[in-house]
Amino acid sequence: MIKKCIIPAAGIGSRMLPMTKIIPKEVFPVVDHPVIYYGVNEIKNSGIDEIIFITSPGKESILNFFDYSHLEEKYGDKLKHLSSMIKIISVRQIFPKGLGDAINYGKGIVNENYFAVLLPDDLIFSKKPVLLQMIEAFKERPGIYISLMEVEEKDVSSYGIVKGEFIDERVFKIEDLIEKPEPEEAPSKLAIIGRYILPREIFNKIDNLEAGKKGEIQLTDAIKKISTKIPVYGYVFEGERFDTGNKAGFVKANIRLALEREDTRDEVLKFIKSIS
Repeated sequence: MIKKCIIPAAGIGSRMLPMTKIIPKEVFPVVDHPVIYYGVNEIKNSGIDEIIFITSPGKESILNFFDYSHLEEKYGDKLKHLSSMIKIISVRQIFPKGLGDAINYGKGIVNENYFAVLLPDDLIFSKKPVLLQMIEAFKERPGIYISLMEVEEKDVSSYGIVKGEFIDERVFKIEDLIEKPEPEEAPSKLAIIGRYILPREIFNKIDNLEAGKKGEIQLTDAIKKISTKIPVYGYVFEGERFDTGNKAGFVKANIRLALEREDTRDEVLKFIKSIS
C-alpha cells in the first residue's frame, strides 16, 4: 500500500557546523555506516521499494554511498549494498525553503494515493521498523500518520507538539499541531518525530501555502489544511530515538550502537568505565 518514501536531505546542517561545511550530516558515520544507511534500511525493511531523495548542491556523497563500485565485489556482504534491493531517485532542491517545500519536490514522482516520509536525522533503533509499525496501523485505520514520542516538559519548545486524545494503545487522534510551544502553552508532551504517512493531496495544499517564519513552507500547515478532509493520527512508536542532527545525539547514537555490536562492545565498555 505504501511503495514510495521521500527522504528530505537538502538542509545545510547548521547544528553540526563546522563539519557540515565539507561533509553532509547524512553521511556522518554511526560506527561504520553513514546516518543515511540506517534510514534507508528501515525503509527497505518496511516493504517500501522506492526512495526519492531530495538533495541540494554539495550533497553528492549521499548518493555516492549507494552507488555500486569495485568495493562491493570484495566487501559486498559487509557493505550490504542496498541500492540493489531498492530503487533510488534523486531530485535537487536548489533553494531550501522548509520541510513542506522539500517534500513538494516529489509530487511529479509520487502517483500512489499515499506515500511515506522519513527524516534521516531521526535515527531509531527498534525491533520492528518504525515505518512498518505505522503502515500496519494505517492498514487498520487509513489516514495521515505522524510518528510521536513523549518528551520532557522542558523540551517541548524544541518540537512540534500535538493536541488530541488516544483512541488506541499507540494511536492518537490529532486535533491540532503546534510548532514549538512554550511549556506552559503545550497541550501535551507528545512530540512529532521524523516519520510520516501522507496522502498525495498534500502536494496541492503545499502549493497554496504562504511561507511562514524564516520564509519556510511548513509541512504542519499543509497537514492542518487537509485535516478537515482526511483524519490525522499520531503513532507512538516502539523504539529508541537519537537526534543525529545535533552533537550530543550523534555521539549517543554511536555509543549506543557500539555497545550493541560484538566487534566494538568490549573495548567501548572498557573505555566508558575507565572515564566514569
